[in-house]
Amino acid sequence: MDKHTKQRILKLHPTIRSEVFKIIKECDATLTGKAKIRITEGLRTFNEQDKLYAKGRITTGKKVTNAKAGQSIHNYGFAVDICLIIDKKIASWDTIKDWDNDAIAD
Repeated sequence: MDKHTKQRILKLHPTIRSEVFKIIKECDATLTGKAKIRITEGLRTFNEQDKLYAKGRITTGKKVTNAKAGQSIHNYGFAVDICLIIDKKIASWDTIKDWDNDAIAD
């Protein structure tokens, strides 16, 4: 588990922290090669949520959320977004790729 993931877990609501730690450790143990789990988002402020909601509506870019500030469980520390980190440097959201060549999609 990398330091970014640990820091993001510590900002989550206290009632789910230990469960999220456990899930990330189990995922990392299952991933036997280059890929490990990283939490990319956890707790979000209302301001951060409003900025995400504005994407594709008020600001340029693709829409990334349908939730305004206060409508996302990220705003209360009850949600995480994850990706795979390959070789400790490449982020991947590819759900088909077999990074560790064990014939199972990572």
